[in-house]
Amino acid sequence: MADADATIGWDNRDFKRGAREATKTLNKFEGGFSKSFKSIGKLAGPALAVGGIAKWGSAIFEGTLRLEELTVSLKTVSDGTESLDDQLTALRKTARLPGLGFEEAIEGSVRLQAAGLSAQQSREAIEQFGNALASAGKGKADLDGVILALTQIAAKGKISAEEINQIAERVPQIRAVMKEAFGTAVAEDIQKLGVSAEEFISKTIDALG
Repeated sequence: MADADATIGWDNRDFKRGAREATKTLNKFEGGFSKSFKSIGKLAGPALAVGGIAKWGSAIFEGTLRLEELTVSLKTVSDGTESLDDQLTALRKTARLPGLGFEEAIEGSVRLQAAGLSAQQSREAIEQFGNALASAGKGKADLDGVILALTQIAAKGKISAEEINQIAERVPQIRAVMKEAFGTAVAEDIQKLGVSAEEFISKTIDALG
């Protein structure tokens, strides 16, 4: 199981090949950088100053590069149970959650899959914890914290009070959810039951749902 804090790497040839594939895939979903830029140019009209157009173009370009990087990362960590296209289609639906964007959905999936979760488990974790956070009036930054705690649980292979507290700070209802799923909200008691990290994450996601 990968270390949650490990950096995903690939050699230049793999990166270039992956980047080309990622660009093709993103063009399918986003319509391509050129098309987007032309569309914005039509909307902007002649009233926009040259400097304003340059800023728009720069933002689009940086956003496109970021999406390419995330898509290559997603392809790298995927276990092959779902195609890249299928994952991106599903993550676009996940991104409809309040306060969550397409980039954030991909990044969250990359982090969780790198820690050992499947593509589907990663999506379900983002969706269920995202909904729980939204109902508690929390946002994107809190979801980042929850994903970090989940990746730490997955990477360590055990449930500890430290990660549970990290999640509880952001998702107040998590202890009630744990009691429903395991009969207790105490990390040590859950460990004594022989619950694995994978089982803990899976059952917690189901209970949230």
